Amino acid sequence: RVARFRISTIRCFLASSPPSRQAVRYAVLTARRKDLLRTALREAGIAGPPFAVARDPDEALRAADSIGYPVVVKPPSGADSRLASVARDRAHVRAACDRVLAGGVDALPPGWRPQFTRGLLVEGYLAGPLISVEIGMRDERGYVFCISGRTRARDDEVIEIGPHIPAELPGGQERDCAAYAESVCRAIGLDRGVFHLEMIVTARGPVLVEANPRIMGGIMPTVYQHATGRSIYNGFLQVISGAAVDCAPPAFGGCVTGRRFFARADTAMPASWETGWLDSNAGQLIRFDPPDSLGLRPLQAVRRGQVIARMISRGPDYAATAKAGTRISDLIQDSWKIPLLYGEYDICNN
Repeated sequence: RVARFRISTIRCFLASSPPSRQAVRYAVLTARRKDLLRTALREAGIAGPPFAVARDPDEALRAADSIGYPVVVKPPSGADSRLASVARDRAHVRAACDRVLAGGVDALPPGWRPQFTRGLLVEGYLAGPLISVEIGMRDERGYVFCISGRTRARDDEVIEIGPHIPAELPGGQERDCAAYAESVCRAIGLDRGVFHLEMIVTARGPVLVEANPRIMGGIMPTVYQHATGRSIYNGFLQVISGAAVDCAPPAFGGCVTGRRFFARADTAMPASWETGWLDSNAGQLIRFDPPDSLGLRPLQAVRRGQVIARMISRGPDYAATAKAGTRISDLIQDSWKIPLLYGEYDICNN
C-alpha cells in the first residue's frame, strides 16, 4: 500500500505544476533547520521565540542569559526532540550543552549524527498547550485538515505522550492557529502539499515550535482516520493533483487519542506480559500494541524514554480518553512492574 501510494503521489505531482527544484529545496531546508526557520519567521514579521545559535557552551550561556530563563537548548536540526532540554538556570544550560556536544550524539544511529552536529540552538521557553496544524497549501490557499492536541510527559515536557483529535480549542484560538500556520507556510515557501506544523498556544497567540515539510507521521494518520472517517493521504493527493479538497469538519463529535507508554527509568521487560485486564477497557479501546509488536522481547533491557506499548482510544472528549490512558498506565505498572511516564493532564496518585 505504501509503494502504491508513493507511485501515485509521484505521478500526480509530475502531472501538476510543481514549483522549481530550487524553491522546493529552499523550503525544505528552511523547515528542517530550526535556526533558518526562526530567521525566516523573524524577517517575515511572524511571531517566534527569541533565539540564538551557539557554537560552544560559553556562547550558549551568554545567549541564555540574554534571552532569560527558562530556555530550550537543542540541536538546530534533528528528529523527535532528541537531545532537547528545558534549562532553568546556567547549570542546566551547561548540562544540556554537554548532552549535545560531549557524547550524546554518539548514542544515535550513525546515519543520524551529522544533523545533530551543527552547534546549539538556544531559544526562549514557550508556555501553553502544544498543538499541531495539518494544513494543505495550493495556489496560495490553505486547507486545514485538522488541529490536534499534543500531550507531553508530566516529568519531561520534551517527550510527547501522544496526539488527540480534535485539539478542543475555543473557536477563536482555532482560527488564529489556522491563520498562523498558513502565514508560516507562505513565509518559508511551503506552497504545495500537506504539512505538519507544531506550535504552542501562548497567552499572546500561537508561536511555532517546528514546521515539518511532510504529512503528519507516526500513529497520527491512524488517529486522524478514526476521528474523521477520512484518510489524510487522500487529502494529500487531492491537494497536489488539483482536485477539489475535502477538509470539512468530521461528523464524529467525540475525541480519538493516541498514546505511547514510555519507561520512566532504565529497567527490564518482565518474563511475560499479561493483557487480560484490557477486556475491562474494551469499550474505549480502538487498538492496543503490546511490547512484542514493537520488537521487544521478554527480559530485554529498556531505557528511560523508550516506548514499550501504544494504544488508540475513543471517548466523548479528551478528558475521557486521558482517564483511559491513565487507567491503563496504572494497570501496566501493576502487572508488568515497569515505571511509566504520565501525561501532563493525567490525574493520578503516582
